Amino acid sequence: MPLSGFAQQSLSAKDKDRLERLERLADAIEKVKVDRRQSTGDREVEGRRLSNNSELHMQFMAAAGTLAANGKDGLCAFPLQVSGYSSAINSAKGVSDRKSGADLQRATIVLQGLIGQPRPKARVELAPLNHGSAFPADQIARDRIHDLIRLFFPEAEIDGVQRFFEKEFEVRNETDEQLRVWAYGRTWDKSPSQTKGAAAGVASQEAGEDSGGFTWIWKPGTPSQVKPFEITVPAGKSRKFTDAEGGTQALAANRVLVWAESESGERWLDHERQSLWLVEPDPQDNGERTYHAKQVETYVYSIKPKPGPRVFTERTLELKNATSEQLTVHLRYRTNSAGAIAWQAADVTIAPEQSLRPRGPDGTQIRASQVLFAADGRHRRYTKHEREPLLLVDEKEGVRAYKADKIGSYLYTFETGAAGKAGDARITGARVPVSANGRTLAYVNRGEQYRVVDSDDEDIKIAVTVRGREYTGWVSRRNAEMGPPPAPAAPVAVRQTLRITAARAAVKVGSTVIGHVDRNKTYQVLEKKDGQARIEVNVEGTPRHVWLNLRDAKMVDSAEADAE
Repeated sequence: MPLSGFAQQSLSAKDKDRLERLERLADAIEKVKVDRRQSTGDREVEGRRLSNNSELHMQFMAAAGTLAANGKDGLCAFPLQVSGYSSAINSAKGVSDRKSGADLQRATIVLQGLIGQPRPKARVELAPLNHGSAFPADQIARDRIHDLIRLFFPEAEIDGVQRFFEKEFEVRNETDEQLRVWAYGRTWDKSPSQTKGAAAGVASQEAGEDSGGFTWIWKPGTPSQVKPFEITVPAGKSRKFTDAEGGTQALAANRVLVWAESESGERWLDHERQSLWLVEPDPQDNGERTYHAKQVETYVYSIKPKPGPRVFTERTLELKNATSEQLTVHLRYRTNSAGAIAWQAADVTIAPEQSLRPRGPDGTQIRASQVLFAADGRHRRYTKHEREPLLLVDEKEGVRAYKADKIGSYLYTFETGAAGKAGDARITGARVPVSANGRTLAYVNRGEQYRVVDSDDEDIKIAVTVRGREYTGWVSRRNAEMGPPPAPAAPVAVRQTLRITAARAAVKVGSTVIGHVDRNKTYQVLEKKDGQARIEVNVEGTPRHVWLNLRDAKMVDSAEADAE
C-alpha cells in the first residue's frame, strides 16, 4: 500500500516522521552506485608474465517504500543490478583464468516495528549475487544498504553482520591509584536530519573520513573550546565513557583524544594531542577504518604504572589557606607543556582553613618549576611572590632537578600574619590622591580617617565618598597609617633583567662552557657575583642555571623586558 494511503491516519508525530524518512530512504536508494577496480598490471618476473585484474559494478535501482499489511512494519524493495569479472594470468604455468558474471536480484529492507515501537528492528533480504569479480559483492551490497538505514533510521537495531566505523571506548586502570581520565571522541553524527548527500555519503566512506554526507564531529565538542568528558576509574577497575554527562549510552568513536592523572600527580599524556585510533584500516574494504561484526565492539585502553625512578624538573603545587577568610589566588606558573617550557596562568579560590591542588585548563594538577602569584582576601593581600618567583625545585650542581619514583609535591601556606588587616587609615600626607584603575578618584587630606578595604606592603585601599557615592581606591603607605603603627614591611625584591649585547655569549657551569645565548635575548638575573650573572636557560629541554659574563650584557628595566 502506498505511503500516501496512510497520510490521513491518526498517527503520532514520531510515526509520521518515520514514514517521511521511509520515503526519503526510497529516494536515496536509486542514487547508489558502486564501482570497484583492482589491478596488479602486467609484470615481467624472470621472463614470466603475471597479471591479476578484477572489476565490480553495482547499481541500486528505483525503490518503493510502503507499510506492510499489519500497518506496523515498513518495507522498502528495489532491484539490484550487478556485474563483474576477474582474470589471472601466469605465462610460466600456461594459466589464463577468467571469470565473469551479471545478476539482477530483488533486495528488501524490512523495518519491523516502524510504527508504534521505540526502536524498530531492521533486516536486509538479499539472495547471493552472481558477479564473477574477486570482491565480496554480497557484503558490499549489504554494507551500502546498512549505511542508508543508519543515515535515515539511526535509532534502528540492524540484524546480522554489518560494517561498523566506531567502537565503544573503555579505560582499564592497571595502576595502584585511582585515576581521573578525560577524553574527546570523534564520532559520526547520526542525526535523522542529516540526509544531505545521503547517497554520496554512503559511497564517501571509501574516500575516508570527514567527506560526503556522513558528518564526523567531536563529542562533547571541539577540543579546546568545550570541556572534555571525564570519568574516575578506581585502581584495578575498568570503566566505559558515556556520550553525555551522567548518561548511560556508551561513547562510540573511531578515534579519541585521551589523557589521565593519578591522585599523586602522575600523568599519561601520549594521546592528549595525538589521536588514539580505535578502528584499524581494513584491507578488504579499500583500506577504510571499518570492521564487520553483529554489534559494536569495545576498544580497551590500558593505563599501566609508570616505570621509575625518573628525573623530574617540576613539582605539583598545593596551596593552603590558614586564614579565616576566603582567598582568591592569581597564579602564573612555569611548566613544560607539549614539550615546550612556557608560563601559564590560572585563578583559584581557597576557602578558609582549606587546601587545594590548583588545576590547569586540561583538568590536571598544576605542576611547575617556579610560580608567581598574588592572593586577595576581604581584609588582606599577599604580594611577596607577585614579582619574586617561588622556586619549587632546589638547585643541585647547576640543575634544578631531582630523581624519584613519582613526582613530588610543594605545599605553600598563606599564613595569618603575612598580610595587613582592615581597620581605619589616618591620612598623614597633604592632598593625597586616591587611585583606581590608573585614574585618580579623589584627593584626601592630612588627619582624615577612612575605612580600610584592603592593603599590601606598599598601598592601602580605602573607601571614599564622592558626590554622595562610595568608591574604593588606593593610597600610598607613605601618606597614610593604618591602625597602630604597622610592623616594618619586609623588603620587596626588585627583579633585575639583562639583555644580551654580544653576538653569541658563552654560558658556563663552573668553568665549563655548555652553550651560547643570542644577542637581544632577555633573562631574569637570579644572582650577581664577581662580574658575572646567574641566569636560567633551557639546555636540551632541561632548565639549567648558568653563569654569564656581564661584559656580554646590559641591565634593562623589567617592565621594558616584559613588554617585549
